Amino acid sequence: MRKLYLSVLLILVPTFLYLLLFFTHDPYGYFQRDPDPTAASLTENMLDFCKGNYDAVILGDSRMMQFDHAHINKLNACTGHSFKNMSFDGAVAEEMPALFYWCEKQKPDCVKSVILVTGWYGLNTLLQTDRVEQISREISNPLNYAFSLDSLRAIFTSKSPESLSPVSDAQKRQNFELHLGSMSVYLQNYEMDSSALDDLTELCRYCSDHGIEIMIVLPPWWTDFYRQLENCGQLAAMDGYKYILSEYAPIYDLEYPDCPLSSRYEDFSDYAHFHGSTYEDFCDVLISGALDYARFWQGGKING
Repeated sequence: MRKLYLSVLLILVPTFLYLLLFFTHDPYGYFQRDPDPTAASLTENMLDFCKGNYDAVILGDSRMMQFDHAHINKLNACTGHSFKNMSFDGAVAEEMPALFYWCEKQKPDCVKSVILVTGWYGLNTLLQTDRVEQISREISNPLNYAFSLDSLRAIFTSKSPESLSPVSDAQKRQNFELHLGSMSVYLQNYEMDSSALDDLTELCRYCSDHGIEIMIVLPPWWTDFYRQLENCGQLAAMDGYKYILSEYAPIYDLEYPDCPLSSRYEDFSDYAHFHGSTYEDFCDVLISGALDYARFWQGGKING
């Protein structure tokens, strides 16, 4: 019997010490966290939504992670809603409806407005994944959270989003080269995921049926992105999904070759990420629906 007790202690003591250490350095503030409208990671966003008093959400990728507190305040003042930015790094089309429905499940009938920031690239079959379900399981109870690899990894790594500040010319050239290298594989083998598009369409229908405001915003790309699309024979087909989605939700489209924002090389740090006046003009579209640089789609066609 004594050996049994010792065996149990050998298991329980290290486990207790680990949990004590973990919750002392709780990486996402599972228990103590105050609501933070500018949280960056998916885990932080989901925890924050549960604890905060929000009635609207932004669903987007890393380009929206820098939509800061000042922009949120402007958006709230303009719309009369309290927005939670649920955007996270690398978010793809499949994950955005999943995240919205998770929000609906946590707080039924809470969400009154949705801004969906996505694009053609994120609909690629090769990119689809669903991290929402995984994180949902991890934060469902403290033990799942404590023993998840994501939480453990977060103790030792920075969770701060990358800055959108200008970079040196040398760093910018390196960024463009690296981004093009990784992006080329997905462009050359691009296949639109019809299931992910159906999910986005169904999300738009759901919002319409439940009286939830929804708008779709498509961010700009550095102009060479469209030349790469043309080289891959994809450029002519890029607008196809917009005809479909715009039947169910208005689209503010900055994702087209002649968009004036796409040519501002000084504001792009790679093909997709931008800062400075380009980011401010992009934010104007989200906050006020400005059409200075955006094409407006509605009813399956361009209306402006």
